[in-house]
Amino acid sequence: MPTQERAAEEAAHYPTNHILAVINDRNEAEQAVQALRDDGFTHIELLTGADSLRKVHQKKSEENPLEKFWADAREALTEAESSEKAYRDALSIGHCVVMAGVASADDADRADDILRRYHAHTVQHFSQWTVTNLPDAPAR
Repeated sequence: MPTQERAAEEAAHYPTNHILAVINDRNEAEQAVQALRDDGFTHIELLTGADSLRKVHQKKSEENPLEKFWADAREALTEAESSEKAYRDALSIGHCVVMAGVASADDADRADDILRRYHAHTVQHFSQWTVTNLPDAPAR
């Protein structure tokens, strides 16, 4: 499965053990992805544009009933629904979404430090049952 399609599939479901961030500029988003790789993160995806948005919607509509039940339960217990909308909105206006797998809160903090260097905003750490909003990078 191509990387962009796999990332869209993951984004259509609750991204457990991931940090997600919006970066407005594609060049900065690509630099952030490389900086994350350079720091040892291995599961990183960059979602961009209408094609990613379409794939997220397509995968979301293909959920089986059990996946839908768990997704509804998570949304009831977290802010996942509003988070998902924020990331979809960012993609729809041409911004990029960076997703990085994180094994712990310390990894999420380390990834956040890197993302902030590239003007990331709407940064969230998705753990098993919680969503932690991380501070936005200072505006340029």
